[in-house]
Amino acid sequence: MIVWAQSDGTHYAYRNAAGWHSYLVVDGSVRALLKFDSSGHGHIAAADGNGGLWYSVRMGGSWQSTQVDSHIVSDLGGIGFGAHIEISYIRGASHLYWVSSYAGC
Repeated sequence: MIVWAQSDGTHYAYRNAAGWHSYLVVDGSVRALLKFDSSGHGHIAAADGNGGLWYSVRMGGSWQSTQVDSHIVSDLGGIGFGAHIEISYIRGASHLYWVSSYAGC
């Protein structure tokens, strides 16, 4: 499974016996990160460059997406799991932010 960002948004693809399957998941044309939790569910953090930070989770065969920050997000630092989902990102030119599902995202 892979994820990538391009001009029309963030795409997710996987391969099975029938070949590659690709889907447009969410806005996010700068950078995208994919992480799997201990249950095997996929999580995507995507930076849009002008539309903010997006978080998506794949449950029950479909992606559910939420805009976490509406400011200009220029890059992503990482996505990880502790007791909660955590995303680090750069807003604007040089301000580092961190968000956690514990904080209500």
